[in-house]
Amino acid sequence: MKICIVTHQITMTDGQGRVNYEVARYLVERGHELLLVSTTIDPGLRDHPNVTWRQVKVPSRKVLAIIRYKFFALKANRILAAERPFLDVIHLNGAIANIRADLNACHFVHSHWLKSPHHTAHQTSGVYAAYQNFVTKYNADWERREYANSERIVAVSDFVRDGLVNEAGADPTKIDVIYNGVDTKQFHPKNQSDTNNLRTLLRIPDDKFLLFFSGGIKTNRKNLGLPLQSVAELGDRYHLVVVGTDGGGPYPEMARTLGISDRVHFLGHRNDVATLLRDADVFVFASHYDPFALVVTEAMASGVPVITAPSVGASAIIKHGLNGFVIEHSNDLTGMTNALALLAGDPALADRIRFAGQQTAEQLTWEAMAAKYESVYQRIVNEKSRQAASIQVSGVP
Repeated sequence: MKICIVTHQITMTDGQGRVNYEVARYLVERGHELLLVSTTIDPGLRDHPNVTWRQVKVPSRKVLAIIRYKFFALKANRILAAERPFLDVIHLNGAIANIRADLNACHFVHSHWLKSPHHTAHQTSGVYAAYQNFVTKYNADWERREYANSERIVAVSDFVRDGLVNEAGADPTKIDVIYNGVDTKQFHPKNQSDTNNLRTLLRIPDDKFLLFFSGGIKTNRKNLGLPLQSVAELGDRYHLVVVGTDGGGPYPEMARTLGISDRVHFLGHRNDVATLLRDADVFVFASHYDPFALVVTEAMASGVPVITAPSVGASAIIKHGLNGFVIEHSNDLTGMTNALALLAGDPALADRIRFAGQQTAEQLTWEAMAAKYESVYQRIVNEKSRQAASIQVSGVP
């Protein structure tokens, strides 16, 4: 097959970009020809003989994102209009171009997020809130049109599928759910002989219980506030490690207000998350809205028990109390503190959940995910062939 994938980034350092990178890598190894339309690309893919890369240059980050994305769409439209006759499948990623797609993969449902009480526009006021409200509404309208104009849709979780159907008006019969993958070679449990890099780095004694959080902390969407409140509730044994760029966010001040600054460790951006994560006692991630959250499966693959919420798409793979914990909602402080206390007080239970979570994650490799995308592509091509044959038989010119 000759397949075109359109997305802003095809790299290993971006969530949506990583999904598309892994799909593309798998496809070229299977002998398919790819046309990749993006602003950036991993050099290994760019130089592959089965890949043609069309770079879409956009204005610098000094320009508003909504303008950069519209600029991308205009350029992508021209590329796709010229290339469509030579392609078997056109795969878009959300509201990214204005052209009929064979497949559109949904990684975020803006109309769903806009209705959340935790959306920025409902949490703050002023110019920034008004801008966020406008941008989300604009993208929500755009994505409704694009999903209606797509032959097939892939949702990265059941949570996303429900948002597509209930909020974006997508036809449920057009949707396939394909969970995102995880790199089980990079994210794996530590060996018994390994040094605990996290405790060594932070000089935390072995008798302390280490919570780990990774995600954006400039705004409230990833909900770092709940782990902070939990640490304050539970007492001196509990420490929280936070990986993520603050960028003026409210959480360091919140830690000071709660009187737990000495037990909350803000590490900023790190390139060694996989190494640090596997040393944690638990991974806490109760985001108010997260279509999937790769960090959840990465923690599970690392042999770290996970506590998350139903508003995180990856929560669907967790069976509460068996391979992780799913609290009632993203502000469920009682559920979070109870789960933490249970894990900290019962090492045997923690080990069972650690092992079960790892087994679950091992079924979600990037290769398994990419093979499902390939299967959808093949169904699309088969349906096109069937329709062409039907037209030929009927004598329609």
